[in-house]
Amino acid sequence: MPNEEGGFVSANATFASLRDDPVPFIVEENETIFLVATEATTSISSSIPSTTGSTLGTEVSEKLITTITHGTTNEAMDKFEGQGTEESNKIEDLSNPPICLLEELRYNKLDCQFASRTEDFNADWLNPSFSLPEVSSLIRPINYDLNITLANKHAPILYGSIRIFLEVINNTSSILLHADRQISDLDMEQITIKNCANGKTICIKSVTRLIDQKVVLLSLSEELSKGTFLLVQIANFETEIRSNPGLFQQIPSKWEKDRAWVLGSFFENVGAKNVFPSVDNHFNRASFHLCLQYPSSLNARGNMPEESKTSSGSVTTSCFTKTPATTTHQYAFILFDNMQILTSNSSSGIEIEVLVGKHLELTECQWIISEVNSGLQKMETLTGVPFPIPKLTVISSALDVDGMSSLGLILVKETWIEYPKYLLTHTILIRQLVHQWVSNVLMLCKGHDNPCFQDGLTTYLEWVINADLAMFNVSAHKRFIEAKQKLLLSYSSEKIPQDVGSSSITRDDCAERSALIFYMLEYNFGSLRNFLHKLVEKFAWGPCTSIENTAKELSEISNSPIAKEIFSSYMGSSSYPLIKAEIFTNGSLVITQESVQGNTELFTLPIELSNDQGETQRLVIGSTRLVTQFPSNFIILDAEQRLFARIIYNVENYRQLKDCYQSPTTCKISRESLKNAFNDLCFAFLVNRLDNSGTNVHAWYSLFENLGNLTSELGLRDCECCMKRQKDSAPKCKWIWRDKCSKLSLAPQKR
Repeated sequence: MPNEEGGFVSANATFASLRDDPVPFIVEENETIFLVATEATTSISSSIPSTTGSTLGTEVSEKLITTITHGTTNEAMDKFEGQGTEESNKIEDLSNPPICLLEELRYNKLDCQFASRTEDFNADWLNPSFSLPEVSSLIRPINYDLNITLANKHAPILYGSIRIFLEVINNTSSILLHADRQISDLDMEQITIKNCANGKTICIKSVTRLIDQKVVLLSLSEELSKGTFLLVQIANFETEIRSNPGLFQQIPSKWEKDRAWVLGSFFENVGAKNVFPSVDNHFNRASFHLCLQYPSSLNARGNMPEESKTSSGSVTTSCFTKTPATTTHQYAFILFDNMQILTSNSSSGIEIEVLVGKHLELTECQWIISEVNSGLQKMETLTGVPFPIPKLTVISSALDVDGMSSLGLILVKETWIEYPKYLLTHTILIRQLVHQWVSNVLMLCKGHDNPCFQDGLTTYLEWVINADLAMFNVSAHKRFIEAKQKLLLSYSSEKIPQDVGSSSITRDDCAERSALIFYMLEYNFGSLRNFLHKLVEKFAWGPCTSIENTAKELSEISNSPIAKEIFSSYMGSSSYPLIKAEIFTNGSLVITQESVQGNTELFTLPIELSNDQGETQRLVIGSTRLVTQFPSNFIILDAEQRLFARIIYNVENYRQLKDCYQSPTTCKISRESLKNAFNDLCFAFLVNRLDNSGTNVHAWYSLFENLGNLTSELGLRDCECCMKRQKDSAPKCKWIWRDKCSKLSLAPQKR
C-alpha cells in the first residue's frame, strides 16, 4: 500500500503495528480461484481480487458468486505455526472469560490444509432450493476490534483488519458475515477462526461471497454447537472509498483554502457492511474498539475519546476507548483537516467539542455549545440517565442529508450551521442529540406498519426540548398541528378525487406520524418523564423494545388500559381514523368510524366534544359506532386540535358552524378551530365522502352556495372552484372543473 511519501509499506505489517499484534501473512501454494455463476454471465461489472493482493480483471454479472478454496500439491510443505494474541478488550459480561481473551493461541495451519483438501466441497448454496439463513440467527457479536488505515488523502481504498469475538447461538457448520461488494480481499489466507474454549483453530473449507445477499459465507470443517465462543480474525481486507454508501467525503477545490477535507463513516442509515465485515443489523449490540492509521497532516475522531495517539514520521495512529455495547449503525469515525475546534464542558462534566470550517467565526458558533449543553441537561431529566460517554463531538460538514448521529459523534450539514436563525437548524441538531439516548441507551424495534417508531419518539422529544427556544416561540402543540396537517395531505391527494387517495409517506413524515401519537398520549395522560424513566430502567442497553412492551409500560405508568389501546391501535396501522359526527335536534349525537385507504382497523380515540356554549365533554370511542347525549345547536370535535384524525359532520352542523364563524363576537369556538373543521369538509367533498343520499343533496348545494366567498377566507383552495357552478366560477377554475370538479358526486352542475 502506498505511504504518504509515495512509497509502499506492507499492509499486514501496518495492521500488526496498530495494536502490536502479530498478524500472520500466509501465502499458500497452488491456490485456485473458482468463479461460479448461478446464471449465464451477461454483463460486466466488478473485479475479483486474488489471494495474493493483485486484482483479477475478470468482470462478472450481478448474480456472480465467488468461491475461494485451497488446494495444494506439495504434501511435504513446511509446517507453519502462527501465534494469536491476547484480546485487548475484556468482555465484562462473561464470568469465565474464554481462553481467547486470556492467553496467546497457537494453531497448526497445516492441519487446516489437509482438512480442506480431504473434506468434500460443500456447495449446498448452489442448489436452487437452498435457503440462506439470517446472519443473526447463527451468531451473536460481542466485540469488534477494527483497524483502518488510510495511506494518503488521495487513496482510493482503505486497508483494514478486524477481530470479531462472537457467540454461536444455533448449531452450525457455517458462519455468515455481512460484507457488501465494496469490501474485497476476503481470502481464506487472511481468515482465522479459533474456538475460545480450548484455543483450537477451526478449519475453513471455503470462503464464498454471495454478492446479491451482501454476505460472506465461511464453510467450516466441523459443526459448532450452540454456546460456543469464537474469535474470527481477518488479517487484511480492502474497502473502496469512492461510490461507497457507507462513507462520505468532502474534497475542497484548490481555490477553497478555508474548506476542510473530510472522510467519514455513514453507517446510521446503511450500516457498516460497506466498510468492514460484521453482523450488521439494528438489534445486535456489541462493543467496538477502533484504531485509525492516517497521514499526520490529518486529525481523527471516533465514537469515544482517544486512549492513545502515536506518530512515526508522517504516519499517526489513534486508538479510541472501547464503546458500550451498541449496534453497528452507531459506530463511526472521521478523518479531517483544516477545521476549527471549539470546546467546553457541560454542567455535568461532559466534554463538548464543536468542529467547524475556517470560513466561520468561532464566536458565531458559541450557540452550538450552549444548545447542546441545554439539550444534555433536558435529556438527562427526561430519561433519568446521564449522557452515557465522557465526550460528545459535533461536526459541521458537507452531507447529502441534514444530519447524522452516531454514539458520541454528531454531524450536521454545514449549510444549516451557517444559518442558525432558522428553526430547522435547531431541529436537526437537537434531533441528533436525542438519538444519543434513543438509538443507544434505549432502542425501539421497528413495527411492520410503523418502521419509524424510534424516530417518532426522537422527533417528539425534539419538539419538547425546542419548545423552550425563546427566539422561535414554537410550542409542541404548534409542531403537532403543523405535522398533522402536512401528514394528512401526504396521505391523500387533493388533486385526484378517489377513495382518500394514495399514500406517499416520506421518512420524515413517518417519524412525525409516530411523534403525533406520543403527543396525544402526553396530552391525555401526562407522565412522559415517568414513562421514559420506566422504559430506560427496564430496557436500557438491552435488545430493542417492542411496540407491545412499550404499550404495556404506558398502561402501567398511566394506570389506564386506554393509553395502551390508543397507542396500539395507532401503531398497528399505517393509516389514520376518519370520524363522522351527526347531531340531532333531540340532543342525540352519533359518532362513527370509517375505513381509510382500504384499512379496516378500528382506532381507540380520546375525543373532546365542544358545544355552542364552549362547554366540553371528553369520551373515548373504540368501536365503529357510539351514541350519546350532548344537547347543543351544534358540536365540534377536537376543537383544540389534539387528535390525529379527520372529522366530518352532517350538513346541518356545518351550517351552524358557518353561522358561528360569521358571528365572531358571540361565537364561543375559536376561528382556527372552525377553519380546521371546514378544511376537513373540503377534503371529504373532494374525495366523495359526504352523505349524498335523499334530501341531503339539496342541503349540501344550499350550504355550498351560502359559503360563497368564505371558501377563500377559510383556505379551502380547490373547493372554491368546485363548490360553485362551472358558469359561476372564476376563469382560473376552468381546468380544475374539467379535471376534478366534474367527477365529484356533489358537484353543483349535477343538480
